[in-house]
This record gives sequence, C-alpha cells and structure tokens, in this order.
Amino acid sequence: MSADRAALVAAISAGPDDDTPRLACADWFEEQGGEANVARAEFIRAQVERARLPATDPRQSELEARELRLLRAHVATWAGAHFAFKKCRFRRGFIEYVHLHLTHFLHHRRQLLALEPVRDVSLTGWQRSPPHLYDRVGACAEWGRVETLRLYPQGQHHAPDNDALR
Repeated sequence: MSADRAALVAAISAGPDDDTPRLACADWFEEQGGEANVARAEFIRAQVERARLPATDPRQSELEARELRLLRAHVATWAGAHFAFKKCRFRRGFIEYVHLHLTHFLHHRRQLLALEPVRDVSLTGWQRSPPHLYDRVGACAEWGRVETLRLYPQGQHHAPDNDALR
C-alpha cells in the first residue's frame, strides 16, 4: 500500500463522519488510473452522495443501482486486499464493517485498519478459544478506532454474547 493511500485512510479514520477525506481519496483512486481504481472512485462518490440524500429522494434508487453494479464488478479486487475482508460492508465508499475470527483480528488488525477505515467489528470464536487470547485481544491498542464490537461464541448465526459500544 502506498504512503499516500495510508495517509488518506488515516484521515478518514480520524474524522469518520467528514466526507472531505473520502472524496480526496476518490480523487486519488481516479488519478491512479486503471479500471478498478476509477470504478472505486465512482463508487465512493456515489455512496457519499447517496448518504447525503434523504431516503425519499428519487435519486436514491439510481445511485444504489450504480453502487451495486460497481460492487458486483469490483468487490473481489477492492476487498481482496486482505483475506479478512471476506465478510465486510462498505459505507460511504470504504470498508467500515468486518466479521472475522478473533485470532485473525489479533494477528492482522494493524494491516486491516491501515487498508480501510474499519469502525465496526464482529468477532467469532470466543467459545473455543483459550482464555489467554481474551486478554491479548482486549489489550489491543487499535480498539480506540473501533466504535462497535460484537462478540459471537461460534459464528454470526448465534446470538452475540454482548454488543459493546466504544
């Protein structure tokens, strides 16, 4: 990952509700060229515009259709930056939600948070993990960037043990 992209993602993480760094990142993607990058720029702009519109605005459906077309065509490239983005959601152009096993979070959290401005995390595997992992995961400095944490004993199909907001 380039230093420019890392700086843009850091700016998005520092002000997650400010669209200015998101739109600057869209410009950066466009400047990089290539089909996937230009599509990512368009996707970011479409999601940002849609988020700004009232739910009843007639442009919502057109923007949503554009988002879905771009996502279907390029999600493997955009989310393929790291295997842990297999279960993820985009918000305003970026991956802000991930669902993964707690050991994957523990070992890959720095890279995940550098690649995308993740704010919402669901962790599975608590039931079968050794207790020392709980302390290690809980001690991660990166929790300061995460706003919502959901803990699942096995998989997401089970009810979460809690829903902690940070």
